[in-house]
Parts: sequence; C-alpha cells; structure tokens
Amino acid sequence: KDAFELEIEPHSGQPEGVVSAMAFMRDALAGRISRIDGAVIVEGEGAPALAAARTAARLGSPRVLIAAAWPRDRMAGDAETIGKAIFEGVEIADSTMVAGVARKGRALAVRLVPCEAAPAGGGRVVPVPAGPARTLAASMLVRAGLREPDWESLAALSDAALAPTGALAVDPGTSCVGMPGVLAAGEVAPGARSGVAAVASGLAAGRAAAAPGR
Repeated sequence: KDAFELEIEPHSGQPEGVVSAMAFMRDALAGRISRIDGAVIVEGEGAPALAAARTAARLGSPRVLIAAAWPRDRMAGDAETIGKAIFEGVEIADSTMVAGVARKGRALAVRLVPCEAAPAGGGRVVPVPAGPARTLAASMLVRAGLREPDWESLAALSDAALAPTGALAVDPGTSCVGMPGVLAAGEVAPGARSGVAAVASGLAAGRAAAAPGR
C-alpha cells in the first residue's frame, strides 16, 4: 500500500509575519531565517512554543515574549526548559491569550488579553478573556498553541460514544469509535494530550486500519 504524509498549515490567510511554530522552526533549521531584528511574540505553551521562543532569541530578536494561556504552574513545558528559556532572555506572560493580530505598516499589532480558566463541559476547562487588552508591536507572531478538537462537532456524532473527558471513546485494541469504518487517534482520543502520545495513537490506528481483514 502507498503511504502519504500530509503536513497541515493551520494558519494560512493570516497577515504577513504570522507563522506556525512548525514553519518557523523548519525555516530556521534550514537557514532561511538567519537573523531576527524585531520583537517576536510566541502564542502557546509547551515544547513547540519554548523551542520557537529560544530559537528566536538565539537569532538575535531583541525581545521574545511567550503568551501562554495557562498559569506558569500549568504550562505544558517542563520547569527546566522554562528556566533555560528565561535565562536566555525569553519573557513569559502567563494567563495571557492572543485576541487578534493586524498588519500595521512594517510591523504587526498583536492584541493580548489576560485570561482565566472557565468550565467548558465534560470536565474540561478553557481559557477565556478576563481583562482589558494591550497591544504590542512585533515583527513576527509564531503560533504554537495547543491543538483542540472541535468538541461540539464530535458530540454531534450520534453513533460515536464520548468518554467522560469529552474525547471520543476509542477501543484501545482496534482504534474504532463505534461507527463502521471510522477510527480515531490523536487529540480526539482519550489520553493523547501530548505530541508524543498523539503520534503513538496515530500509529496504532494506522496499524489497525492496515490489518488483514479490515
């Protein structure tokens, strides 16, 4: 059987200077970005955001700020990596979310708002705005936010059961969700709340789909 890799760029249509963490790191590693002279704002938390922020600082950006929606003690990155980022000059604005971005001449105007956790059903919480916005100028906005499935659409799948967390109830042996021919993996599956776990879940679903007799 043929195998295909699909690379998804979720931030197309954004103003010039807004890129995903994947695209930013790819260009930096390939040498297509060799120096950054302006400020960089990184949206998100966890390994992708921290890696992008540290890379931007090493490329010369005079100010690198991570806008992390969760408080510092709930950020997905480990304490050691967060400490190294701060040592390298990265600022962390925790409990802060990006509310908008627009191109203003040669710079980006990025609107940041304080946020807090609010219940969203199924035992989940989501960040919501909780204060007045401020606008910062930046040469680049790197989006590295944690991915969230469309939970409302998942709940509308009448033939697919949901786990208590809101994720799809997936058979661990077959990756099936109770609908004929439909398998699930990644962030929509229970327990896959990190990149490593999501990839492992996808591999398991792929093996199940390719198994003889399916």
